[in-house]
Amino acid sequence: MVEGFVDASSLYSGIMALARQTPRDSFYTEWHQALTVTATLISSDHIKLLPHPRQEGPASGPYGILLKGLQDTVSPIILPESSKTAALRMTKQWAAQNVDKLRRALALFTAEGASLSSGDEAKWLDSAISVGWNEHIIRQRDMFDWDFLQQLASILNVSRSELEMAWTRSSDPSLEAVS
Repeated sequence: MVEGFVDASSLYSGIMALARQTPRDSFYTEWHQALTVTATLISSDHIKLLPHPRQEGPASGPYGILLKGLQDTVSPIILPESSKTAALRMTKQWAAQNVDKLRRALALFTAEGASLSSGDEAKWLDSAISVGWNEHIIRQRDMFDWDFLQQLASILNVSRSELEMAWTRSSDPSLEAVS
């Protein structure tokens, strides 16, 4: 048996793949990640869940059930505050230096007719919002990390005030995803 690491996004992608009504409603990477994570969990004695830069809320829904069921196999890594601060600084710097690259990556999901050879990213985004939004808002409390407001505004080519309003609205727990 092995020990290793897995990220919450990969675990959650597997849950999202299984949450769809039919496999054709899923994005191809969700199934790939679901299979990879399943194989890793089956062959592992212990898995560390990679750290998140800020305190997350409780996991609920299917993701919470999975984590509870795997509590003897999967455990989180808790970062010291100095590591979180350094990671935040480096990520902000990297994002500021790669605005054009990040805009091109974003276009894969949002541009008219956006797709790669194996799937439609716009379809993935719509379904991720409709299936995953309520769970996301419980764990993360908002759409995106406030610390990256300026970098996101640059990448999205919107004003900081527009993004502040979006963040405020996304932090409202009474809002639900619309499919």
